Amino acid sequence: MSKDTYYFQHDYEPTSDPKIVALLGEYGATGYGIYWRIVEMLHSDTEHKLPHKKYIYLALAKQMLTSVEQIETIVNFAIHDCELLRSDGEHFWIDRVLRNIERRNDISKKRSKAGKASALAKQVSTSVEQNPTKDNKEKESKGNEIKDIYSPDFPRDIEAVEEHFRWYYDRRSDMLKNIRLSDLPRIASLYFDDRHSKGWKLNGTAIVKWKNDAQNYVKKVDDRGGLINQKSLRKQIEELPDL
Repeated sequence: MSKDTYYFQHDYEPTSDPKIVALLGEYGATGYGIYWRIVEMLHSDTEHKLPHKKYIYLALAKQMLTSVEQIETIVNFAIHDCELLRSDGEHFWIDRVLRNIERRNDISKKRSKAGKASALAKQVSTSVEQNPTKDNKEKESKGNEIKDIYSPDFPRDIEAVEEHFRWYYDRRSDMLKNIRLSDLPRIASLYFDDRHSKGWKLNGTAIVKWKNDAQNYVKKVDDRGGLINQKSLRKQIEELPDL
């Protein structure tokens, strides 16, 4: 088991899932609690899979104050009847957990890359400050402008916007009728390019909370029919920065 602790997204209304409804109907709150404990254990495990071993069932039984027999019964029900879990006979797992881990690793790699780029930029900046030239002084005002744009109040790159859009989509997908998960990277790129080109101002006024502004942008894109409706895709993309 991994010693690291991570946050993972929890559906705000998982009981709308018919598979969860089936589990609740058969085993009530006990089955529901055991399922989410398994989800936590899968996120923590280094392989993100649990073996069909008695010690796993014993651990779950002790933590959930129930019997080993009931744990085995609920695990088997979740595998064979409501298909919340998958199994190859030796291990059991949840595909969504594997996707969460893959997404987390991808975000970590992007943040690491951005961090290294930022460190390199600081080194170059420090070198320039220690060896000022006439050209550097003339460009100082423009440099300050860029620093303002990349302040902590705004996203540093498109990946940060996309990450927030995915967080928002996970919680509000039921309210978005015309946007698909696969649309988010394109919308994030459009949003970042538009706001960055305007110095993170909207109608001449500085944006105070970019995440709220980004969520409003997504909602407006959805209200206008998403990225694909009766209009041509190219036409819509040209119009979106005016939101």
